[in-house]
Amino acid sequence: MFLVQQVYNEEIIDGYDKYIRSNNKKCDIFEKILKKSNVDIEWINKRQQPYNFKMPFSSGFAQVNLYLSCVTYLGKPHPKYKKRMQLSDSADRSFLEKDNTKDNITLMIGLYLYDENDLILVAWDSSSNKQAGKSKSSHVYTNDILLATKNGVSQRKDKNGNNIYCFKPEYLNDFINYNYLYLEHQISFIEYLNEFNKDIDEYMFLDGIVDYLKEDLIGRNSVWDGKECLKEMKDNNYRNWAQTEWQGFFLEYLMQKELSREESKIEQLLEIPGPKYGKTVFDSFYNIPWDFKVHVNDNDQIITNDMEAIELALKDYGKIGFIILSGDAEKEVETEFSDWRNELKGGLSKNQLDNIAKNKKHRKLKTKFIPTEIKVITIDSEGLTKHSILRGLKNPNGNIRRDKLVIDLDKLTEEEIILSELLSD
Repeated sequence: MFLVQQVYNEEIIDGYDKYIRSNNKKCDIFEKILKKSNVDIEWINKRQQPYNFKMPFSSGFAQVNLYLSCVTYLGKPHPKYKKRMQLSDSADRSFLEKDNTKDNITLMIGLYLYDENDLILVAWDSSSNKQAGKSKSSHVYTNDILLATKNGVSQRKDKNGNNIYCFKPEYLNDFINYNYLYLEHQISFIEYLNEFNKDIDEYMFLDGIVDYLKEDLIGRNSVWDGKECLKEMKDNNYRNWAQTEWQGFFLEYLMQKELSREESKIEQLLEIPGPKYGKTVFDSFYNIPWDFKVHVNDNDQIITNDMEAIELALKDYGKIGFIILSGDAEKEVETEFSDWRNELKGGLSKNQLDNIAKNKKHRKLKTKFIPTEIKVITIDSEGLTKHSILRGLKNPNGNIRRDKLVIDLDKLTEEEIILSELLSD
């Protein structure tokens, strides 16, 4: 056994996995959970997987085929926060190949048992496991389990579109009924629960990201100093360290820097990078594509990704999200910062030399950025129509840039603003 990440008392600690081998004991735990919701089931098979039982639903009884195992560490050399439910070699996989119907439902559920007073159930869509190999395992992150202990439920899609559900035992009957009522999952499990319970936060995972950014900002005395930021990015081999609008890339750098740490929590919250459309790559992914944006408080507009990529992402996921760090900027008075930056780069670029030859006016660069607010928003296809499109801009080589979406902050609705938090007065 390995000492790995565990969830205890709403915190992540190091500990050894706990698991149960007995078929009967696992099935008994499952049955007792349902009894607490006043649901009685009739077992057909408790000897081998999948276990089978009859269960009452709104339109009559149906057979449930249950793959039920314990959730434990994925194994070396994987990170300590990766866990799995693994099917045994002897499990009959034929039920995974069948589509769910009103008469016959297949479930894949894992028992996370580290805290015996706070059992968490982890589930995956059986449909995504139709090609299950001999020792098929389905993965989950420790942080997904942590969010469920705090929120009651968490739900995440991986970049392949597979659902990962974590929930407390009191939601087991709801989860089974959700699969029965929505065989093709027209809505998310959290949306289904919120039809009769408004207390479940779909975006709770963002709290950890905001906390990380706030902690980092405190360590910088609430200011991103241009010279310090550029040098830090260069020293850490960040590919976009020399960009003129450096503050726009420093947020991405901070996320990537956190990812490089062995005990990173950001990787457990977001997959970085996100999906790619053509040459456009979204910065991250958690259920939907997310981008990081830094916005200077001199207007209410933010230039984002190219329209084609955004429209394709909306077609695939229904929504896209933006994590926006807004703040105030200070610009150089003369050319001292620009001269320092050119020296750090090792000289002038071809574009700079061309601009000098054309006698173009010197572009004053930002020397500092003072973050003041974190805002997290989501946009769907309908909301997209009220924003602007930037057309006809040229790259330094003269080629026309692709049309880009421009978000008008003053046109956002309360439903689109998921989180808004001031960082300073």
